[in-house]
Amino acid sequence: MTTIEYLGLIQAFVNQTLTVQSFETHYLEAFKSQPQGMHPRLFAILDQLFADVDAYSASCLPGEESAFCISESSLRQRASDALKQLDAVAQEAAASAN
Repeated sequence: MTTIEYLGLIQAFVNQTLTVQSFETHYLEAFKSQPQGMHPRLFAILDQLFADVDAYSASCLPGEESAFCISESSLRQRASDALKQLDAVAQEAAASAN
């Protein structure tokens, strides 16, 4: 999956046009099948989001969260944060290419 595709997937989840279940399935599959050689900053952002997606539980409610169990609202917030970081990396890459 390209950076642009990750951006689109995460944006759809943050904008609530993609359900949490669909996002979880697509994101985990994409990240697990990602070939080696990803830029280290990009990998760090996506890897953290992978951990966040893995920690998501439908039964976890806000206020009951832990390091290993987060709610849907927390996952959306963390995905939003990752989206901002990915966008910054993509903009830096585009600027350095010019």
